[in-house]
Amino acid sequence: MAIKIISKKKTAKDKVQLNNQIEILQALDHPNIVRMHELIDDEESYAMILELMSHRSVADLLQEKNPFPEEEAHRIITPIFDAVIYCHTLGIAHRDLKPDNLLLSTDNY
Repeated sequence: MAIKIISKKKTAKDKVQLNNQIEILQALDHPNIVRMHELIDDEESYAMILELMSHRSVADLLQEKNPFPEEEAHRIITPIFDAVIYCHTLGIAHRDLKPDNLLLSTDNY
């Protein structure tokens, strides 16, 4: 498990956006999307208990391999497209898809 702590003071201006993000994370249930297991809400912060992604990002992988083999790219991008399609069927758009935000759950992508 991983814990992401978000200060309520720092996000006071973006409270609606933060609440939307929390609601979306609670609603998502897909094998290729990080799960939020629990939300702890106290006076000063939110603590999001998330599924741990202990491996590297796609950005790290792209830096290691140049050129990047097409076969490996296919194995990585297919589950990503599957997750994006799932979100779009629910009317959800990620709006910040980039290699740094795409995490690998194993080295056997």
